[in-house]
Amino acid sequence: MTVTDLVTDSRAVKDGSIFTVIKGERVDGINFVADIDKKFTAAYLTDRPIENIRGSYILVSDVIKAVGDIAALHIDSLSAKRIAVTGSVGKTTTTVNLGVGLASEGY
Repeated sequence: MTVTDLVTDSRAVKDGSIFTVIKGERVDGINFVADIDKKFTAAYLTDRPIENIRGSYILVSDVIKAVGDIAALHIDSLSAKRIAVTGSVGKTTTTVNLGVGLASEGY
């Protein structure tokens, strides 16, 4: 399987996705695995074994930490410059204005 993306929302899974099986306060991602496995060729990032699936799974001790580690590796592989907007007031406005300005310059 060629991996195309890493998703946390079961509705966004497609062939090639890795679905993150996260147990939340109200919903457990494990409840979506059987349905995903019937419809797609996907893999699963999970903190517990998954039985009776066609796809593969990657067993980790902490799914959320693993997603963060994967994201950090991906960001580090990009040549794009990054900036951070901090403070207690005006972050959203500043971020939107930066986005508009950068988009108008082709970024």
